[in-house]
Amino acid sequence: MVCRETEKEAKAAQQAIIDNGDWAGAKNVMDVLGIQSGSFGSQIEKYQERFIAGWGGPNLVGTPEQVAEQFAELSDAGMGGAIFGFHDYAKELKEFGDEVMPLMRKHGLRH
Repeated sequence: MVCRETEKEAKAAQQAIIDNGDWAGAKNVMDVLGIQSGSFGSQIEKYQERFIAGWGGPNLVGTPEQVAEQFAELSDAGMGGAIFGFHDYAKELKEFGDEVMPLMRKHGLRH
């Protein structure tokens, strides 16, 4: 999850994570899982980006409001729980609690 004050900042931070990611490591994980270029053709680089940015799961990127909306969309699709991470865990977990959780409560996603 990458949550920043503006969408532009969030997207730039997400891109920096991808640009500085462990591409060889992502390829190794994908190989172990059987996700290989012969199976996915030109999509392989996008899959590597997804592994770098979040082990292949959904990447929630945006402002606090946008992140809360993305959680709502996942909930509406039937997802009842999630595991997610942050690039700077200690700092960003506090920001998530202060900025995103109140919005999730407002939308009925948290108690």
